[in-house]
Amino acid sequence: SSSSKRLLQESANKESVLFNKIKGLYEYIIPKKGEEAVVALALKAYAQTLVVETEKDFKDVIAFAQTNKLKDFSLLCRETLLRATSQSNKSEEGSKLSPLV
Repeated sequence: SSSSKRLLQESANKESVLFNKIKGLYEYIIPKKGEEAVVALALKAYAQTLVVETEKDFKDVIAFAQTNKLKDFSLLCRETLLRATSQSNKSEEGSKLSPLV
């Protein structure tokens, strides 16, 4: 979307508060050799999905987007996802069931 492109451009601007804070989701996906075309096709639907590292960066991007009336993009925060994954793994450890044979 034009909004995600604008945000990525802003992240490349050394003068911006968003400098080096935003990446495209595709930058985190490394396909296996020979699967590049399939992964590229699957990620096409997520071209507007952007990723930030911290909750502060997330808030900064949202504030910038609101100020500039940017819409039609998705934003993920790695810090939040990692915390949620960690908490989920801890709760699963105590509730694992033995498989029936």
